[in-house]
Amino acid sequence: MKNIKRFFCLPVFVSAFLLLTLSVSAEVNINHVELMGDESFIEKIKNPDNEQPSKTLYVSPNGNDDNEGNVDSPFKTINTALDNASAGTTVYIREGTYSENVYFPENGKEGSYITLKNYPGEHPVITGTGKNDGAIIELDGHDYIQIEGLELCGYSAKWCYGIIFAGGENHIIIRNNKIHNIKCSQPDDPDNSGANAILLFGETKKPISNVYIGEKNVNDLDTGWREATSLTANCE
Repeated sequence: MKNIKRFFCLPVFVSAFLLLTLSVSAEVNINHVELMGDESFIEKIKNPDNEQPSKTLYVSPNGNDDNEGNVDSPFKTINTALDNASAGTTVYIREGTYSENVYFPENGKEGSYITLKNYPGEHPVITGTGKNDGAIIELDGHDYIQIEGLELCGYSAKWCYGIIFAGGENHIIIRNNKIHNIKCSQPDDPDNSGANAILLFGETKKPISNVYIGEKNVNDLDTGWREATSLTANCE
């Protein structure tokens, strides 16, 4: 297969001891990194503000899911906003804490990403729900998605993740997020428990490709025998 796409290089460690906590904070000048992949994708990474949304939706803890989703009449839940989003939509999340597992039901497209981001100057927090296995944000095979400026935390289960790729996703940008306190509930049982801040799990024939993860801060994880960020199976 030609033109294999690589966007970041992450060290993956296999060790003979239990991984309990990890703190990572690193800044890399984008101009000092060789980006590989679709030209339009690289341009999007370098100039994120060039693309103007065709539609904007808003979410607030004080909103209502029967509202229209505009800035004066916001939705209450993120998933309701995403249910009403299409290619080119930016969903702005207002300050507050949201306890829900977030899903993207639609794809964006080239030049029209679906973007989930913080309202300018505000710091929304999304936590996991209960103790069920799952992810705070699940991409579920969708393409042309951008996630920016969010704090993902407070999730504990046998298998839990901040963000999970289910396989086949492409053109995904994850930048300027904080992910912490993602903790597997049985860290001494490596066959039945584990956690990741971000997991790219390429379990489909279509590879995961064109992915950028940058400006990310990760801390206070209990990963069990897993890593903070993992790439596995069919990932280019």
